[in-house]
Amino acid sequence: MTTTLGAGYVRSGDGEVSSTWSAGPETGLGLPRSAAARTSPVLAFCCLSQLMIALDVSVVNVGLPAIRADLGFSDAGLPWVVNAYTIVLAGFLLLGGRAADLVAHRTLLTVGFVVFSGASLAAGLAPNAPALVAARGLQGVGDAILAPATLSLLTSAFIQPRARARALGAWAAASSCGGTLGMLTGGLLTQFAGWQWMFLCNVPVGVAAVFAARRLLPRAPRAGGRGRLDVLGAVTASAGLTSLVYGIVHTEAHGWLSPGTLGPLGAGAALFALFLLTEHRFAAEPIMPLRVFRHRPLVLANLVVFLLGFTMVSTWYFVTLQLQRVLAYSPVEAGLAFVPMTVLLVVCSRLAGPLLLRLGAGWVLAAGMLLAGAGAMLFSRVPAGADYVSDVLAPMLVTASGFGLAFVAVTAAATESTAETGLAAGLVNTTRQVGAALGLALLVVVSAGATDSIRDVVPPLEATAAGLRHALVGDGAAAVAGALLACFLVPYSSPRGRPRPPPGDQDRPP
Repeated sequence: MTTTLGAGYVRSGDGEVSSTWSAGPETGLGLPRSAAARTSPVLAFCCLSQLMIALDVSVVNVGLPAIRADLGFSDAGLPWVVNAYTIVLAGFLLLGGRAADLVAHRTLLTVGFVVFSGASLAAGLAPNAPALVAARGLQGVGDAILAPATLSLLTSAFIQPRARARALGAWAAASSCGGTLGMLTGGLLTQFAGWQWMFLCNVPVGVAAVFAARRLLPRAPRAGGRGRLDVLGAVTASAGLTSLVYGIVHTEAHGWLSPGTLGPLGAGAALFALFLLTEHRFAAEPIMPLRVFRHRPLVLANLVVFLLGFTMVSTWYFVTLQLQRVLAYSPVEAGLAFVPMTVLLVVCSRLAGPLLLRLGAGWVLAAGMLLAGAGAMLFSRVPAGADYVSDVLAPMLVTASGFGLAFVAVTAAATESTAETGLAAGLVNTTRQVGAALGLALLVVVSAGATDSIRDVVPPLEATAAGLRHALVGDGAAAVAGALLACFLVPYSSPRGRPRPPPGDQDRPP
């Protein structure tokens, strides 16, 4: 008996995957021309979906000062516009990853776009701060469905190593480009239309994506068949991360040893313990099977992607504030400042695919993280009154090179060694968002503490700049640590993009 996987592939009864396309001359994707003709719409759909997801992550950064002024956010409350999204996204990505292994791609993507579009409408119409934070959380639910579904669809459609590496390069380029284009789009919309349109513009795009999914994607069900979704696991993970971030953010006001800090931190630890107990003892089909931690390449990749998320989101957040609050850029000027970064992100993401085939994921990931760390350190040295070309552009380009390479390489390292691509995709995206949420919370505290320590002895602008510099140094240190960890992935990654365990390693993929 064979099972249709969609996009021109079938799985036989013994688990072997084969193509239903006839042989023919190869195209630039490394596929027969007939295969490429059928997978090109799938690749385009996945890339456009990921572009929208990534754009939504970063689009709010440039608009944060306007949102704060309009809805009355405090300094401690403003990061929740970002963290409400990332926390819920992190908690439910594992559930979305499991769903990607069980539910037809077309159905899952349709549901995801409907949720995302409705949440975007609610965010654009939010009358106050709590309503906006709640809508951002609901956006996280929608993207938690979409992100692993698009990556799982991509890795199912492109099975040949060369074609998969190049498709992952295009997918990661769309993600990297969306992250930086969000800065430009957010600046333009905030200055000329109002911050609300950063969210309202998602509605027609989401509706169009629903119709495109119904038309382009196959009807075939996933090969995983029937299964259960571990909702309790997703809820306890999200609640635990929320409690931890809440405790960290409020350390500036209460101190690390106060009940106002220890209470949320203790509750977060207890909720994470309940999550692990649920996954080990109670969940019939856990969203995070603990057996994955026996698979060293996947564990190492997730440790690195935690630090990538830590660095990536925090760098965008603090550089945006640096441009607007220290260098006095308008929202549009701040958005335009990121345009060269967009171009180089796309270029490096596209170069990463061929580099994976030549060097393997470990070396490419280490180089990308090292470049990202160097870029953050260079940003920390940008002085007040800096010139864009001589002081800001170089850190932009170095950081973009690192993010473009690292994003592709860590995705390949996490998914190339397991048949459960939905689970691996959900886990790597979850870990990245956890790193983003915790990293931003920690560095907001670092920045505020550094600013407060010298506020009374230097001008306010200089104190703000010093706080941002401390946060960016923390970003750089996290990225360098990620580069060192990535070196341990080198023995597991072959230059042709296939896992190659070192001699004597008895690990088995999950």
